[in-house]
Amino acid sequence: KKAKNIYIKSFSVYNDDETVSDDAEEVETKKYKKASSSFKDSLMGQDFTDYMSEVIVEYEDYNLISDDVINNQVESLQGKMAASGDDDESVKKIMRAIDSDCIIYGRIIKDSAGNFTISAVLLNRKSSSVRKTVTINRYRYLDSAARALAHYLLTKDDSYINKFKKEMRNKEEDLNEAEENRLNELLGIE
Repeated sequence: KKAKNIYIKSFSVYNDDETVSDDAEEVETKKYKKASSSFKDSLMGQDFTDYMSEVIVEYEDYNLISDDVINNQVESLQGKMAASGDDDESVKKIMRAIDSDCIIYGRIIKDSAGNFTISAVLLNRKSSSVRKTVTINRYRYLDSAARALAHYLLTKDDSYINKFKKEMRNKEEDLNEAEENRLNELLGIE
């Protein structure tokens, strides 16, 4: 069986004042404000892509197309990538241009409460797409979310997402307990 060529388009980062439900399979199609083109926001999207890449190279069924290969393609491709939205038809144009069998793309939406809703899509050239959305409440979980989503997109196995959510809940409980202990110690000092 021949390995599929796969490319990960850098995730777009948006700002929103509303929180999207944790169990939403697809983010509603509404207008989000593109996050500032700050270095931090572009770095977040690239970091997320890099974390996913680390998982994908573990799978023998996929050959990861590197950004170096893309940069060596036709110059117009870079314009297409910059101008393309996060919709399936725009992404399919990129897939054809780079001769990719599938592509992963998505967006990270930051809300005012500090939550991040991450929507990821694996689009196959010849078959349907796989979509998944997760919400995290701290930037520190970005790498774990990326890894869980990458495994899920490639396998459609919910256990990766469930394990990630359980680990995140456990860490939150530990953080809350530590904060409570710290407050009790401070009150004990007074």
